[in-house]
Amino acid sequence: HPITISGQVFETHSALVAFAILQLQSVGIVDPTIAFLLQVTRQLLTAGIAPPNLIEASIPHMPSNIRVLLADCATPRETRSYKECGAAAFIANLSPEEIEHGIITASAGNHGAGVAKAAAALHVKVTIVVPTTTPEPKVSNIQKYLDANHAGGTLVLFGADYDAAATHAVDLGKQNGFVYVHPYDHPMVWAGQAANLLALQPQLD
Repeated sequence: HPITISGQVFETHSALVAFAILQLQSVGIVDPTIAFLLQVTRQLLTAGIAPPNLIEASIPHMPSNIRVLLADCATPRETRSYKECGAAAFIANLSPEEIEHGIITASAGNHGAGVAKAAAALHVKVTIVVPTTTPEPKVSNIQKYLDANHAGGTLVLFGADYDAAATHAVDLGKQNGFVYVHPYDHPMVWAGQAANLLALQPQLD
């Protein structure tokens, strides 16, 4: 049955579209449109973000006529995380001036890898600040994407924990004019996470 949200009627896989839009509305993006979601979804695909996998869950005592599907956002991706969706959407919507200045973020692992991967795919100069206590495999994973970034990628090890690294990243951003990519607290990061749900649609057809 059709679902109407903010005056829009959704027919095809309406529950999926409605859920994505409700996610955006819940974090303050007013009346997002299907066109907006599709635009961000295309940006994610351009940045090489693989769509989630649908996995059918087996739940005891569930009626046989009900299927429960889970979205696996980790397995299809090199970074093993959904974090790259928000990072790619954020970077894809930077202004030319912001791209010229470059971006910076702090991370102890998955967010840093997601930002580094998206920045390399979209040819944006990036600096990643990680705590000195970050496990070597995570540092190597981030460095792999930085090495592949023809626009320039820099890894900075600073501080004993994430808070120290984040403070240092913000300071470096202010000193050098870099745009700070927050791991979650930005509308385009939220949009990237929500819009990625639409990439599931072909699997539902």
